[in-house]
Amino acid sequence: MITDHLQYLIMHHDCVVLPGIGAFLARYESARIEPDGTIMLPPRRLTGFNAELSHDDGLLAGSIARATGCGYDVAAAEVSREVEAMLRRMDAGMPVNFPRIGTLARLESGALEFVPVPPSVSAANAMYAAFPSVALSEAAVRESAAKVLEVDLASRAVRRREPFVVRALKYTAAAAVVIGVALTASTPILVNRHADFASISAPKITVEKPRYIPMADEGRELYIVRPDSASSMATVPAGVAEDGAGYYLVVASFGNERDAARFIAERGDSQLKIVKGERRCRVYAHSGASFVEAAAPASDAAFSSRYPDAWVYKKR
Repeated sequence: MITDHLQYLIMHHDCVVLPGIGAFLARYESARIEPDGTIMLPPRRLTGFNAELSHDDGLLAGSIARATGCGYDVAAAEVSREVEAMLRRMDAGMPVNFPRIGTLARLESGALEFVPVPPSVSAANAMYAAFPSVALSEAAVRESAAKVLEVDLASRAVRRREPFVVRALKYTAAAAVVIGVALTASTPILVNRHADFASISAPKITVEKPRYIPMADEGRELYIVRPDSASSMATVPAGVAEDGAGYYLVVASFGNERDAARFIAERGDSQLKIVKGERRCRVYAHSGASFVEAAAPASDAAFSSRYPDAWVYKKR
């Protein structure tokens, strides 16, 4: 089951961790020309493996949870079961095949050996596999070299025919520049050390405390939030709902509210809340009136590191 997700993830990521075993790595290699100059090869992504990167980063379990609609804990348990089966197989001396990625086997020394599939069928190289190699004819290579040599010889001939007067003017101008720089560097500069300097201390600015001004609008309470001078960030008063806009930055999805509440408790993140759908209870970290507003925290590096699989949900 997880092999399909590994193929998908290695297409879009440079590192995909198989928890407890290691990580599949994709390394980009730009287009290049063979040493003999006759063939230009297209760019490609080569697949590798590092057994030291075995810590679970949640990427694989998150992909399974999104595809199947199950909770993250259920997906993580499924990954653990399949990883245990793979380890038992390799401990018994049998290799584990990952279609379109490669084969893993345990050596007698206990180390893992990875043999990747050819780039032509590799999932990591899927976007470049259709690019053909381009044959460069010997005649074209010779013609290009001849043109470069012809341009070089022509430029040398022009330099040889340059009049003596022009060359003399160039040398004179260069000498003038050198003399000017030398005079500037040797001229003393008087510094008044008793001058009065302006104060660089910043003025003290005071801002009134945040106030919330209620306004009537067809039975609703509208709050105008003024930022705090210390944090320069607007805050919403207690009791005012934030999740009525319709767009939510979801970090996890569960089949019932109990599992969603347990996930929030385990994370210990006070910003996480629950939005209920028709059949799912989704845990979200931010909401907004538009897709862009709801997805704003995802651009933060710390947030992306903690919730790499966050996605925007629109409540109908």
